[in-house]
Amino acid sequence: MEELKLRPYEAGSDRELVEGFLLETLPIGSDGAVDPEESVDPYFEAVGRAQGRDPRFCSVAVMDGRVVGLLDGFPMPIRPESAFMRFLYVIPELRGGGVAERIVEYGDRLLVGLGCREVLLDVRGGNGRAVAFYRRLGWKVLEHREDGFLRMRRKL
Repeated sequence: MEELKLRPYEAGSDRELVEGFLLETLPIGSDGAVDPEESVDPYFEAVGRAQGRDPRFCSVAVMDGRVVGLLDGFPMPIRPESAFMRFLYVIPELRGGGVAERIVEYGDRLLVGLGCREVLLDVRGGNGRAVAFYRRLGWKVLEHREDGFLRMRRKL
């Protein structure tokens, strides 16, 4: 498999691409209409705050000079031993080929190095492929949330 490199997300050059990733994933597993306008700008504001703490907290995955994925994960400010993975994305043509696992490994190394002992995430319960992926990597469902999301946790 080709070498995968991760580098911090750069708002000036990566925003349009990452916005496309976000818009592609918003409706997956959703029963209702999703308003991209309500999601996009707040997401990038949150990324900016996280990157203000450490630029690596939102990183793009690059193969052969092309951005092929994204990892947005960070220690939670009020509980730094716990991390939250807000977004994981791999372009459709590379899904199922091990790229997502390699991105998660990168995130694990980063977070363990920062003292995290667990990672939490929210995933739409209707996104069966993602739920199965996370379960395969050891995430367990903590709760079924009213908004249709599952809160999952994995020990590091």
